Amino acid sequence: MDCDEESVHCPKGSTIAKLEAASGTTDLKGPYVKRGFFSNPEAPLDTYKCAAELYCPGGSPGVCFGDREGLTCGDCADGHYWASNKCEPCGAVPVAWAFSVTIIAVGVCGSYYMLTSSYTAKASVMMSTTAALGMLVALFQNLGVLNTVAVQWPDGLRDILNFASIFTFNLDALGFSCAAGGNVGRYVSTASFFWIVFLALPLVGLLTNFIPILKRRKLAWEQNKTISTTGQFLQVGFTTMCNVGLMPFMCYRHPTGQESILKYPNVFCGTDDHVIMRIFGALVIFLAFSFFTAACYAAYQAPKWSSSFSSSAAWSRPPTAALPEEVTQTAEI
Repeated sequence: MDCDEESVHCPKGSTIAKLEAASGTTDLKGPYVKRGFFSNPEAPLDTYKCAAELYCPGGSPGVCFGDREGLTCGDCADGHYWASNKCEPCGAVPVAWAFSVTIIAVGVCGSYYMLTSSYTAKASVMMSTTAALGMLVALFQNLGVLNTVAVQWPDGLRDILNFASIFTFNLDALGFSCAAGGNVGRYVSTASFFWIVFLALPLVGLLTNFIPILKRRKLAWEQNKTISTTGQFLQVGFTTMCNVGLMPFMCYRHPTGQESILKYPNVFCGTDDHVIMRIFGALVIFLAFSFFTAACYAAYQAPKWSSSFSSSAAWSRPPTAALPEEVTQTAEI
């Protein structure tokens, strides 16, 4: 039996029948698929490297941990999601996600009123709070990116990184697959989020100016503040945008010579699904690069804009009222 020694233990005298009858990875006298690899039962010698070693315990061909499926044990069956080291039924998870999306939509729109306080000489409590929250979110995003590195982190640190990965839209443990579907659906939904919010904020701002009650109560969105809110959203989500946009372009190689997406190992590079994901990934990268370019241009032009604003403000000030005659005479004395 010819086998790849990286992925299959093959002592002398090994046969496919013995490989198919393997009961684990401890019997060194018989052949078995090594831990971290998966062998297709229809072609036992064609092995695939799993993105997470836990999911592929090895042994006989076709064995995945926790009822996972696919050539890389990369997913749960339809109607299930990965939680607590096993595939759980979705149940009411889609309803919970629908409610969560509603809360997120309200929160994003409500951020206009929280993040655009008036300019003051000293930092307000709201400004200090939002700045601190923004830096905290950025910290968790950076930690979440670290969690994508294939390193065996210590237990305590691994729990922190797993929590932080939520801020980089690693939502599988929250049952996101129950609401978005398979690999392509999950990725397209994640990548589209940034464009949806980026386009929705100006649209909502425009619509508020056509609602009389909002205009009377001075709750209609102003143009400059709407631009500021949109920019703050892109600034806070910049790290996650870059991470999400690059996902379809990060592939790893299997012993068979094929390649899979690191984040979605059951999606093989070069397939139609991969092309779709690359298109959406490129759109997210374009949005992130456009925001970065605009931020650099704004930083370069800031002194000029500030000078122009100060000059126009000085010219627009009303003339100082003449002092009463009595006050003038008193000052002369």
